[in-house]
Amino acid sequence: MAWRNSARCVGRLYWRSLKVRDLRDVRSVAGVAAHCVQHLRLAGNGGKVRPVISVFPPETPQRPAPRIWNEQLIRYAGYEAPDGSVRGDPRYRRFTSAVLGFGWRPPARRTPFDVLPLVVETAEEGSHMFALPPSAVLTVPMSHPELPWFRELGLRWHAASVISHMRISIGGVSYPAAPPPVLERYRSAAFSRGRPDAVYGRSIKKGARSEKTAEVPPPAPPRRSF
Repeated sequence: MAWRNSARCVGRLYWRSLKVRDLRDVRSVAGVAAHCVQHLRLAGNGGKVRPVISVFPPETPQRPAPRIWNEQLIRYAGYEAPDGSVRGDPRYRRFTSAVLGFGWRPPARRTPFDVLPLVVETAEEGSHMFALPPSAVLTVPMSHPELPWFRELGLRWHAASVISHMRISIGGVSYPAAPPPVLERYRSAAFSRGRPDAVYGRSIKKGARSEKTAEVPPPAPPRRSF
């Protein structure tokens, strides 16, 4: 109901098709990570993206809930060079530095679209890092119906955006790990839904999310009729 009544979310029209995964008994870091991968597969749905929410255990006074460090399950690394420039997503340069210090080994040949690892933390096991299998990361190549050269830029984005760092509160019970259907963020849950083309483009261009976006020229001024 909260998603249906979220006026700023264009995907709320599909609230009736939302799949809810009750994972409140999953408490190990490996279990949370495995179910996050399964969430990606269910949400990607072979290219027909569907809304999914995965709800992990709630916070209690006796026991902290699992935490997912990642803002979204799929995000691209941002490698900062000594001169301050960034290869990849500048927004995630600090997160990239953190996981590199944590022991993450990026591809030998770094690209602007290297998927960051998933980091899951529990009170009992601490923080652990998990690589997302390529088969679970559905990506969309970018093209333009009127500009053939646009495809040559090699831009792409992930099809299923799964927000994983915000909190759900239901009847006074707090769920800090619940990846949901996109745009609305929760913390003990994972949420995902389909996104219109304009949202993909805005995700890449906003804040120059890749050095590749600098190669995209500004739009031509609109024609005026008198």
